[in-house]
Amino acid sequence: MKRKRNRLRDCWNAMHARCSNPKHPSFENYGARGIRVCRRWESFDAFAADMGPMPERMELDRRDNDGHYSPHNCRWVTKRANNLNKRTNRHLTIDGETRLISEWAAIAGLDPNTIGTRLSRGEPVSRAVLRPASRANRKDARLVTVGDVTRSLTEWARESGLPRHTIASRLKLGWSPERAITREAAHG
Repeated sequence: MKRKRNRLRDCWNAMHARCSNPKHPSFENYGARGIRVCRRWESFDAFAADMGPMPERMELDRRDNDGHYSPHNCRWVTKRANNLNKRTNRHLTIDGETRLISEWAAIAGLDPNTIGTRLSRGEPVSRAVLRPASRANRKDARLVTVGDVTRSLTEWARESGLPRHTIASRLKLGWSPERAITREAAHG
């Protein structure tokens, strides 16, 4: 229990530092923008009572990124959820559906940078997201067949424990697919 209370206190201290210490590395994104900690949470005990114990692998998140740290605006979320709730994230709407660029990229099988580049070149949102990438730029477009199993380089890398670029380099050098995905191939 003591460990959770320390994590909670660390969280509380960091929240205050971001909002009130101009020397804190994140001050410009919090205190300098006018983000404050509510009066009630000047007391650690009040913060602890309102938020409860800090769950494992969770972070403090503000529902409204322009709002203050307060009981009605804060919650515990996973790191992934917290990263999806950043003011710097870019949202795109296609046919009435709004998602982050990273979400549209995953759906379309594109690298998020491909969509960003297309948008910066003036392509309409729907075309930037829905137009397939050229084969060379398609995210993980290379499929490799070993025996009767066909998988992407990323899938073979995950299964073999080898970096994706190692397998790709071996194939480019003319190695057979079977040898390219074998860890022992590096030794002989």
